[in-house]
Amino acid sequence: MTPRQRCALAALVLAFAALPAAAQAPGPKSAASRVLNSVLPQADTAARPRAADTVVTPIPPAEVPTSPSAGTQAVLTGVQALLDSLEQDEPVASLAEQGVLTRRGLTDIGLMWSARDRMVRDWRRELRQAAAQVDSARRQVRRELVVWRTTLADTDTVAYTPALRQRAENVVARLGEVDSVLAVRNGEILAAELGLSDANGRIFTELQSVATARAEARQNLLRRDSPPLWKSPLMYGASGVGRETRSHLLQELRWFMSRTRTMLIAQVLLTLLAVLLALRHRHDLQRTAEHEVPTGPYYDVLRHPVAAVALLGITATLLVYPLAPLPVYDVGLIGAAVPLLLLIPTLVPADLVTAARLAVGLFVLQRSLSALLMGTLPYRMVLLGVSLLAVVLLWQGLRPAGVLKRKEPQWRRTLQHVGWALLACGAVAVVANIIGNVTLADAVNAGIALTLYLAILFAAATQIAEVLLSQVVRKGAAYSRYLRDRGDRVLRVCGRVLHLLAGLLWLSLSLQSFYLWGPLASWFTGVFGTPIRIGEAALSLGTVVLFVLVLWAGVLIARLVSGVLELDVLGRMNVRRGVPVTVGSLVRYLLIAVAFLTALAATGVELSRFAILGGALGVGIGFGMQNIVNNFVSGLLLAVERPVSVGDTVQVGLNTGEIREIGIRASVIRTFEGAEVIVPNSELITQDVINWTRTGTRRRIEVTVGVAYGNDPARVIGLLADVAQAHPEVLGNPAAFALFTGFGANSLDFVVRAWTDSNDWIIVRSDIAVSVHGALRESGIEIPFPQRDVHLKSADPGALKHLQQEDGDAH
Repeated sequence: MTPRQRCALAALVLAFAALPAAAQAPGPKSAASRVLNSVLPQADTAARPRAADTVVTPIPPAEVPTSPSAGTQAVLTGVQALLDSLEQDEPVASLAEQGVLTRRGLTDIGLMWSARDRMVRDWRRELRQAAAQVDSARRQVRRELVVWRTTLADTDTVAYTPALRQRAENVVARLGEVDSVLAVRNGEILAAELGLSDANGRIFTELQSVATARAEARQNLLRRDSPPLWKSPLMYGASGVGRETRSHLLQELRWFMSRTRTMLIAQVLLTLLAVLLALRHRHDLQRTAEHEVPTGPYYDVLRHPVAAVALLGITATLLVYPLAPLPVYDVGLIGAAVPLLLLIPTLVPADLVTAARLAVGLFVLQRSLSALLMGTLPYRMVLLGVSLLAVVLLWQGLRPAGVLKRKEPQWRRTLQHVGWALLACGAVAVVANIIGNVTLADAVNAGIALTLYLAILFAAATQIAEVLLSQVVRKGAAYSRYLRDRGDRVLRVCGRVLHLLAGLLWLSLSLQSFYLWGPLASWFTGVFGTPIRIGEAALSLGTVVLFVLVLWAGVLIARLVSGVLELDVLGRMNVRRGVPVTVGSLVRYLLIAVAFLTALAATGVELSRFAILGGALGVGIGFGMQNIVNNFVSGLLLAVERPVSVGDTVQVGLNTGEIREIGIRASVIRTFEGAEVIVPNSELITQDVINWTRTGTRRRIEVTVGVAYGNDPARVIGLLADVAQAHPEVLGNPAAFALFTGFGANSLDFVVRAWTDSNDWIIVRSDIAVSVHGALRESGIEIPFPQRDVHLKSADPGALKHLQQEDGDAH
């Protein structure tokens, strides 16, 4: 901010600070007069010029804060160039009538007008924002003009000096100049908006003409557009086809480069940087590929890291520009063929390497000849040669001894069906070219080459992305516990998403190459967009699919965020055990609820309609879902109150074990026998639960033992206490001790009590019992056997005599 701007801002702040509330303000005349009188006291006439210079410093028009931004200025200067270009372009309808629009040229023109349509929408949005800013600035300047003009006219309240009046008049003049500048700028914006409105009408008309021409082209696919091959073997279309197509291509390329030059250069530089990094770490990546386990991803692509990174960069660059001119795609796809040929041996089985390389070569040949020879005399013969080559190659692979004839595994059988379909298409292209339907032959020929090439390209790019993602997860596992514990799940989900997106993209591009995308898109739009009305409610299949996709994506995001929060954020903090799991569960439930509401909003459902449904659902819950709601609320109470946490050792009824999971309805307890018991959450809230490890893992161990009568109890107590205290897992505080518990029927009974902090307290108790037994035996203290006295009141005389005789023999 310049000094003049700072002075002007200070003046405005002083003015607004001196003004009373709007409801009590006496008007602009007295307000401005009071400002001048407060700033320029009447008694200090010598200081008035300096104070006036501070308050009423003129604002230069060139430094108006509402000067147009770089984006607005670019729009203002680009509108006229756009209008001039539109005047030079020949209408699509006229080109269609002249018969100079080829299939490729029609696609190029459609992309060009679609790009212009998107550009005009962006420009109009920029102009609307600029117009709002200029309008706001004009209102502010005009308010200031009213204040200062009223102040100049107020000679009764303000005692002006010549210097002060000159300063105030300068401010009024400058504010008038600023208002004039803003008025001019507003006129420029309005003129640009009118020009864009005219351009939008022309673009809409041309897009409609393109759609009509495409529909006619699809209808004319089965009509002959050239003489039969035996009558005119070299002619194809009108003579102006090549010239007109090249003219539109050059024009479209200029538009594309003018709009995306910066972004395109940045992406090229990023791709080159990635290639340089791959060159630097080439040996490390190759070593990783050599030592990777066979059960992992296909790390063989890392044997050529430079080619892999270059292929992935080119593919990503092509996907960024959905409306790029066809020459841009031609250059990118043909350029991607070089690294793809190097990677094919690592991507496909050995018996399919030759077939894959031939498919890549067929595409490069077809696309190069199509770009160079379109509209020339020998193009028809070249087109026939490419079709015959495709038919021959497919037949060689599908013959009984061909590489595509095998049926195992499953994907080979699918590949065989696709091969037969493409072979039939190739035969159609050959026949159509011979009888004179060159448009159909061109469409089918290009579709075959593009379908095979894109299948190999997307398979390679997807596999490279999986390998690089796996490397990132493996490297990140050294720093992230979440990646260590759940890295395999992350890779599995990301792999499925990559394969799904690649498959959908390949299918859409393949259908477009065969002129089938338009009819199928219309059919799918009708099927998924047709509403099914149930009373006043309307539901379509598309809204259901959208709801499921948004909810699925929300659940994945919820799991990711809660997992990172639980393991990597709270897991690294010194918090109580179980708190990370509880907080992670609450965050996951909250994000899932947000995802559910977002999915409803994405489908256009008004959430206010759920008020009545909520009331009905509440009644249904009250009658039929009491247990489920009880368990759900109990799960929330467990998460908030945390009487038990994951990892605690608890006893619920007859089940004792470790809590492994606290779910939204039930919890899982793993017993020491290895069984997993599903316990409803309500039982953990309403029943008695013994938590052995809620505040700590200390546990008291008791070992009972009896010794024979006649031993000294004090000696036994000391011996038992020494044995317990000698165990390494027994705590010293509180110290282990022994007690004489009483006189038993056959022994003197003692108990050893000790505290341990070990989770394996059962093993500690067993060790103490073994040590007690060994110490008593070494000390000569007998552990008596249980004894019983049997009194016979009546017995057979013979048996009694026999027992007495055995007793005498024993003595």
